[in-house]
Amino acid sequence: MEFKISFKISISPPLLLLFLGLTYSVRTSLSFMSTDVKALPMADLTDDYCNSECHFGVTYDGDVSEGIERTYVFQVGGSMNKSTTLRVEVSSSDAQPTQPLFVVVTQEERVISWRLPLGTLSGRRYDTVARTLCPIDFGDEPSDVTVRVTCSSPDSTHYSLIVNVVDDFQIGLSENKTVTVSPSKPKYYYFKFPNGTNAVEVRGYSEDAICVTLSVQNATCPVFDLPRNVRFTGKYQTFTKKSSIPVKATKNFCGFFIVLVVHQSDTKCTDLKQSRSQGHGGLQNGGDEHDRIKNVTIKIIQSKTGKQYGLGIGVISTIYIVFCVFFWLLQTCYLRDNKEGEDGYRELEGHKRCRKGRADPVEMREEGGRSDDNKSQLPLSVADLSKKPDEEQYKKYKLYWLHLIPIAIFYLIPVLKVVLAYQIKFHGNGNEDVCYYNFLCANSLFALSSFNNIFSNVGYIFLGMLFMVITQIEERAYKEKYKDAEQKLGLPRYFGIFYALGIALIMEGIHSACYHVCPTHGNFQFDTSYMYIMVGLSTLKLYQGRNSDITSSAHVSYTCLALVIFVTVIGVVFETLLFWIIFTVFYIVVTLVLSAKIYYVDGISCDALAKSLEEVRNCCEPKYQARSVLLGLGIVINVVIALTGAIVRPKFFATYMLLIFLVNSMLYTVFYMVMKFKKGERILPKSIRTILFIVLTIASWVPALYFFVQGLTKWEKTPAESREGNRDCLLFDFYDHHDVWHFLSAFGLFFTFMTLLTLDDDVDHNKPRKEIPAF
Repeated sequence: MEFKISFKISISPPLLLLFLGLTYSVRTSLSFMSTDVKALPMADLTDDYCNSECHFGVTYDGDVSEGIERTYVFQVGGSMNKSTTLRVEVSSSDAQPTQPLFVVVTQEERVISWRLPLGTLSGRRYDTVARTLCPIDFGDEPSDVTVRVTCSSPDSTHYSLIVNVVDDFQIGLSENKTVTVSPSKPKYYYFKFPNGTNAVEVRGYSEDAICVTLSVQNATCPVFDLPRNVRFTGKYQTFTKKSSIPVKATKNFCGFFIVLVVHQSDTKCTDLKQSRSQGHGGLQNGGDEHDRIKNVTIKIIQSKTGKQYGLGIGVISTIYIVFCVFFWLLQTCYLRDNKEGEDGYRELEGHKRCRKGRADPVEMREEGGRSDDNKSQLPLSVADLSKKPDEEQYKKYKLYWLHLIPIAIFYLIPVLKVVLAYQIKFHGNGNEDVCYYNFLCANSLFALSSFNNIFSNVGYIFLGMLFMVITQIEERAYKEKYKDAEQKLGLPRYFGIFYALGIALIMEGIHSACYHVCPTHGNFQFDTSYMYIMVGLSTLKLYQGRNSDITSSAHVSYTCLALVIFVTVIGVVFETLLFWIIFTVFYIVVTLVLSAKIYYVDGISCDALAKSLEEVRNCCEPKYQARSVLLGLGIVINVVIALTGAIVRPKFFATYMLLIFLVNSMLYTVFYMVMKFKKGERILPKSIRTILFIVLTIASWVPALYFFVQGLTKWEKTPAESREGNRDCLLFDFYDHHDVWHFLSAFGLFFTFMTLLTLDDDVDHNKPRKEIPAF
């Protein structure tokens, strides 16, 4: 038997001459060898070696050593196309890492190669490697696929080779396909867009937490199916249990490959410490190729249709428009029919005439007819803290919304720049680990990858504008009612902060939408900045109602809020022990100072603080018992929060700061309500609408918080871990749980502001300011 190798290759004339010359030299130097195969010095080659017309699905065992090459030729006919391809698998337990076995597969003009054993940094050894050949339309003429096996070891190295035909290479729409992959056995499949389908979602599901990359690549060769090159083209996501990649058809993109590549360790999907502790491929782990076998179910579903988009957008828009119109009409009719204020004014005038000539305590204070000691014994009233002219106060509080407009514009410009840069990066390099979407319900529109999460913020904008309209109606009614009054009834009402709250609610919707363009840890502050402003302004408005003369001006308030946001940024970037010590001390000091300011309603003086310290030292009864108990409770709660933060040092400082704001806002609201009831003020029966708004506020916030804590995404984790919490759409098959949070929280904020607007209706209509206590 003669030793002949049958192969087909295209080569240029100079290389051909060089190849023939080398062949002639080798044959001359080995002329002493017989042409019989058994005469080769490598080993006894009595195996099932095939050098031409090899068969698919047949295992070929062989031995190679240094200088010896085995060649297998598989003939492919015209029946092969992109729905069918070949998969080559080679295994060898004899090959050594220092002297490996090399496999080279030639397919038309394409070449792929690998070595055995496949080693990893984690110490694993893979003795079997399988690769799928890129499918091509071979045409009618037969074509050859050549597999060459060589080895650098001088000793005989045994191997096994099998080439299979992959008949189920093409995946259909809505078909569930379960695939088994490992680091040494990546796989990919082909999908072709059916007629009438322009967009699909490629989804991957798995029960285990082994890290894998799901990639969608154009149906061209070569296919990048290795960990080192799978990111070179197309779209890709790392995932452990859930993944979804949206794909749209274009004129030149009517089909694509779905590539699955298992990583050699889990460090790309989890934190390195967590990966080590769980034993999923950490750098300290050894193991064999059976440790990282992953079963993945692939399913391709059709994306949302235009009808579903229209339904989701249309229904929500209609609800908001109808609600705004209905609420505006309701508020207009209520104020038109409410005449209690005018009756109260007439009653006040008669009461005033009856008491003519009697000394007024407020007038005594203004005339200085008593000593400081006597003054300190009389409780302060709203009249004492609202002596400044109304015109001056209107201008002061009008600056709150006038200043907020340029702040919002200048803040929005860099926000847009940053989120657009993120979105361009997301689409530009195909890395879908950049943004933390709920990929199972990320409905794209134009360049926006998750349009539903953006559009669901429209409620903040609608209701923010509605609140500003309601505020304007209330302001007109108030001015009309008291335009000729000599003395105003109820609390002084300056609506500048309410307008600022409406603007803040609108900007919260805009900034939340910007954040959801590409949610990340880096731009989370865009979503929370106006939360600080809304909480701060709400608390300030509650305080301003009874302390209008001593409430801080707009520029001071916004400077303090800017300082809070700045401290938040510092805390996010530099979460060191020194920072936590400084922050904790500063936090406690600010808590004590603000508590003292609330306790001494008309300001803090050194003498008053000295007397308070003396009372504490002597265990004397405090002058304002109820106020001291409530403020003491607030101080204790804040000190506990401060010390807990310093000890635990929470990972996400921005969330911690927002929690501080929310807790203190609720504490002050409770303090205000308790003091209001203690002073004999009752909301019912004079202000039924306030009770209604309180009920609606609770009814909105309770379910809203339920949907908020569902945890569809978590940017504090890796992208792959975040996707484990992804869920399918919940509402109209278009909106997810977080979208429902947007809807309900928008109503919750609106009704909260309406409660704040009407909270003191019971004293606004028929009670002189000098009879309304300040606290």
